[in-house]
Amino acid sequence: MTTCVIVLGMHRSGTSLLAGSLHDAGVYMGHTLNTGFQFNPKGLWEAPAVLYMHESLLEQNGGNWRDPPEPQLEWGKLHLSVRDLFIESRQGHPLWGFKDPRTLFALEGWLEVLDDVRLIGIFRHPASVAASLANRNGIDVDSALALWRRYNERLLHARRAFGATLVEYTDTAADMERRLAAALRRVAPDALERVPFFDPALYRNPADDDGLPHSVQSLLDALRSEAA
Repeated sequence: MTTCVIVLGMHRSGTSLLAGSLHDAGVYMGHTLNTGFQFNPKGLWEAPAVLYMHESLLEQNGGNWRDPPEPQLEWGKLHLSVRDLFIESRQGHPLWGFKDPRTLFALEGWLEVLDDVRLIGIFRHPASVAASLANRNGIDVDSALALWRRYNERLLHARRAFGATLVEYTDTAADMERRLAAALRRVAPDALERVPFFDPALYRNPADDDGLPHSVQSLLDALRSEAA
């Protein structure tokens, strides 16, 4: 029996922080895109096989990461094969995990074949995510906020339907480290009290709640309530 830890969250919301921290806590992440670059100095921590399979899956269902389809996805034979081979390749590791923001739209396809799963998700202030997406991808604010809502509606669903552990990416380093350590202990009990992967110097785009659309603010409040 092996246990899988799935990292959930919107792009630019701290999923790489979670995945890297899980690695440091002893969760086997396998081969990942962990080379640092401008927008992720410590790497993406995504398994290429899962990333490309998910993007192909979204495209087959009429979308992509910037315009995700409805979550009731139709999995093709190739997508199922990649999923199953990926899981099989982890069977020698008692605690393993993976991360890709697109998983929020493909989650049920993984849960139907994994026997022991722990879900951990992270959310970040929508204005901070919008600023980061504008900087990295040139996405305008309204479109970025709409995308934040699509992904985080799925994250809230994962919490309420499947009991995902949630942590908020905050703008206070000490608070962030404390919340992260507590969340990691729920899915990786041997995690260290201090999270070595966390680097407060890398925090960008702090924001407050002023001026958020009502639907976005309501979703943010719901996520905060669930995380608490």
